[in-house]
Amino acid sequence: MKKKILACAVALCLVLAVIPAFADGGEVTDAQGFKEALEAGGDVVLGDSFEIDSKLGITITKPVTLDLKGNTVTETYGGQNNFIITIKEGGSLTINDSVGEGAIIAEHSSYGYGIRLYSGATFILNGGTIETTQESIDIYDSSKNVKVEINGGKVISSDDNVLGIRGSENVVVDIKGGELVSSGRTAMYVSSYQENAITVNISGGSLTQTAEGGMSGAIQAYKGATINVSGTASISSASSYGIQVQENVALNVSGGSISTSSRSEAVTAGEQGKVTVTGGEITSANNSAISAEENASVTVSGGKLTGKEGRDAIEKEDDASIQVTGGSFSSDVSEYVPEDLTVETDGEGNFVVYVEVTFSDNDSTTDNDTVVKVAVGGKIDATKAPAFEKTGYTLKGWATADGTAWDMENGVVSENITLIPVWELNAPAVSLKADKTSVQEGESITLTAEASHASASATFVYAWYKDGALIEGQTGASLSVTQSGSYLVKVSAVDGEFTSAQTESEAISCTVAPAEEPDNPDIDDPDDGGDVSIAALSFGMIAAIAGLAAVVICFKRKRA
Repeated sequence: MKKKILACAVALCLVLAVIPAFADGGEVTDAQGFKEALEAGGDVVLGDSFEIDSKLGITITKPVTLDLKGNTVTETYGGQNNFIITIKEGGSLTINDSVGEGAIIAEHSSYGYGIRLYSGATFILNGGTIETTQESIDIYDSSKNVKVEINGGKVISSDDNVLGIRGSENVVVDIKGGELVSSGRTAMYVSSYQENAITVNISGGSLTQTAEGGMSGAIQAYKGATINVSGTASISSASSYGIQVQENVALNVSGGSISTSSRSEAVTAGEQGKVTVTGGEITSANNSAISAEENASVTVSGGKLTGKEGRDAIEKEDDASIQVTGGSFSSDVSEYVPEDLTVETDGEGNFVVYVEVTFSDNDSTTDNDTVVKVAVGGKIDATKAPAFEKTGYTLKGWATADGTAWDMENGVVSENITLIPVWELNAPAVSLKADKTSVQEGESITLTAEASHASASATFVYAWYKDGALIEGQTGASLSVTQSGSYLVKVSAVDGEFTSAQTESEAISCTVAPAEEPDNPDIDDPDDGGDVSIAALSFGMIAAIAGLAAVVICFKRKRA
């Protein structure tokens, strides 16, 4: 019996030894529990800080959401390419920090690697810190269908890249927020042997290369990638260039800022690299804002490029191609601007590319055109538009030559354009008159509308209303009224292709009374041949009675 009890106790100990260590509420509190919870998938919460002092080989193949909850995981173990966490096909890791100050740290001086992703993996950082000595986040060379999204938190590397972005197909990195800092050779390294394999979108947050490392900049992009900088993104380097693009890498800058405080250019392009700038700011404290060499191409249509005083804002070498159609520059860029555009200095000493906006009255018989210069990408100052006049019309706005309405408040000018006035025909003046306002049945009232307009060629369209309802078929300037009611007319003017709004007249109240009925229609009135009066009738009856009485008296006397 004792042997059985002892055997059960040993078995229980063995079971407990392999169960992850959790704090109250199922929170992870040690390294082994951390490994097993991450590999099991689901929601994982840290209940305490702990150390990883051995090679665990954590591999995630399921969706995982990790809440650091203000705790720190510190790996002291070091080995070449020994990443704390590896994410493979089907695996995803989302890191949050509900309390703050939570972190995952790889502190080994030579082999302190963070997180590595393979094909089909996803990594999302919303909060907390990933701090390493070597590469913080790495995407393996041959990886496909990989997604990295940084919305908040911090990623720090003391000696290497915070982001090593490689891969062969459909690798997407979105940086929307957070802080990424490297004091090593570069902050972000981008390269693929396949064309168009990598897309990096930087729309927010900051990516910084400090001065403690070598001569590498904030972003090195060698092959197979497109980098888009927009929004409020901030990219800076204190040791070298802000961004370097080569070998068919495309850099598109529509917002944000790219800068360097070193002796390098803020953006360098070579080996068929392509740079397109439509907005944002590119600044070098000690050199040109952009340098293009070899077979690189640079196109600038907006934004602000500032180089060191005495240096060109854009520097061209070898067979590079540069075209400027807009933007603001610290030096004259006229040599790169098409002939139909001009470069002039603004009030702050910047060289600005301007286009011409021609306001035309669209009348070949006059010479009233007004030309206004507007910075490319800017808006037209509405106060500089001419106040054209046309008799009988009101100027309501402007349109392009093809008739497209121009939004003076929001419209952005990118090329020379001609604007023509948009006219509105004024409504006519209208008055309403009546020859009388009251008649008896069988008679009529004539209402007459009198309309006038400043345009001598204007004609009029009439619409008559009785008691608020349209009288169908009545479109003339006058109306014959045979019924009581309230009458008005609405009149619009027509001048060629223009039709004005309606003008409503004042209403006129018309009364049509029933004809008077006679007292006795069988008796003529002696005054006009019509019916006799009651007095005449009574007199006749009295005379007849008197005559009859006289006949009776005479008859009686004869008999007597």
